[in-house]
Amino acid sequence: MELDKNINNNSNIISDFSNELNTFLKNVIEGATFTIDKIENEIATCENRETKEMINIHTSKLPENIKENDIIKYTNGKYILDNELTNSTKENIQDKFNRLRKK
Repeated sequence: MELDKNINNNSNIISDFSNELNTFLKNVIEGATFTIDKIENEIATCENRETKEMINIHTSKLPENIKENDIIKYTNGKYILDNELTNSTKENIQDKFNRLRKK
């Protein structure tokens, strides 16, 4: 039947588009780093450190014990805490604050 053929064809088009979109999104954020801006109701609002765009990520997709101002990196399909970058960023901010207080 013609109707069944059209439905199957549309379903394949949608499936192909969905796969292409997922691949594109994965490639766009692969290796990207994000700063956790705030966490509310199991949603972390994060800023892409390169593009400055904000995204929301469910906390179930993030490492345990994540907190505001931590820096995460998206790699191999998951978010990992970047302790080194988090600590160096916090130190830089503290240094700037200390220099301002001395003035």
